[in-house]
Amino acid sequence: MWVPWRLSVNRTTVVLEYRRERELRVPAGDSPVAHLLGPRNSSDSRFERLILSPRRFTIRRTIGGRQDVKAELVTFILSQAGQDFPDPLATPAGGTYLCLAFSLLMSAMGLLYFAFWAWMLVDCLVREPDRFFWVWLLVIIPFPGAIAYAVARVLPQREFTAPRWMRAWTRGKELARLQIAAEQIGNPHQFILWGDALREVSSYSQAEAAYRQATAKDPESIQALWGLALCAEALKRPADVKDYCAQVLKLDPQYKFGDVSLAYGRALCELGDEAAARQHLEQHVRRWRHPEAMYLLAVCCRDAGNPAEARQHLQAMLRDINGSPASIARKFGRWKSRANRLLRQLPVA
Repeated sequence: MWVPWRLSVNRTTVVLEYRRERELRVPAGDSPVAHLLGPRNSSDSRFERLILSPRRFTIRRTIGGRQDVKAELVTFILSQAGQDFPDPLATPAGGTYLCLAFSLLMSAMGLLYFAFWAWMLVDCLVREPDRFFWVWLLVIIPFPGAIAYAVARVLPQREFTAPRWMRAWTRGKELARLQIAAEQIGNPHQFILWGDALREVSSYSQAEAAYRQATAKDPESIQALWGLALCAEALKRPADVKDYCAQVLKLDPQYKFGDVSLAYGRALCELGDEAAARQHLEQHVRRWRHPEAMYLLAVCCRDAGNPAEARQHLQAMLRDINGSPASIARKFGRWKSRANRLLRQLPVA
């Protein structure tokens, strides 16, 4: 459809511009409008039709000083608007829809990036040891500063891994090969390798079954017992975690450099055995000063009604973190923020 777009009249010329190319309909007969515009294919030298674009053409007509042409043209346009020329605002062209959709998409992306930028800024203020440089970067260069901060600092700390379905899909052949080897060879080591691979793709139930087959062949297999403890922890079974970790600690108290001991203390806290948890964690922090262990010990002291001792453990943990290299301090940034929050909650001595 043609949409009248612009009409201008001066002393000698009428310029009528239409959008979207189409045959122009004029009233039949010898009306002033028909006489002015003339037939479309007229050879009248005073008539000129200019194609300016695929969506617009201009009719330019010399009127020789006539005063009633503007009123006639306006009348003609209004009479045709209700019949052949739709309202451009009511039925916008495809390009208008495209521009509107693009503007909405850009607005949504802008809002999402602003939320992402604010998230990265808060993370930097709370957890980043070298926050001065990164805050400056996020404020001065918001884009792509937030993306650079996420890639350089946040993702390494979170230990980002691919989704479970993707890991299982990419390692499908490896899992099948390990399963065949375990079933054919049948020694505990093969079942442990199969269980480790299943646990890495978050198939904890199948991994637990593989570890159980290993312990059935070797009840004192420390690797299989630790694998069972990790699967039970992922499946939220603290009682089983406690039993498996106790067996591992009985065989080797220093296995995994204190990770087994920490998992045992964590299981005691989740089971609500605060006395045993506090006793075990006090022995643990004398040998391994894990921030998580010190935080759990402080929680046990607070729950036991000893906020002063809880404060001492938290302050010692913060000193250890602040005195460590920046890379290690950032790794334990979550425990540092939780310790500061717990310190604010403790009553002032």
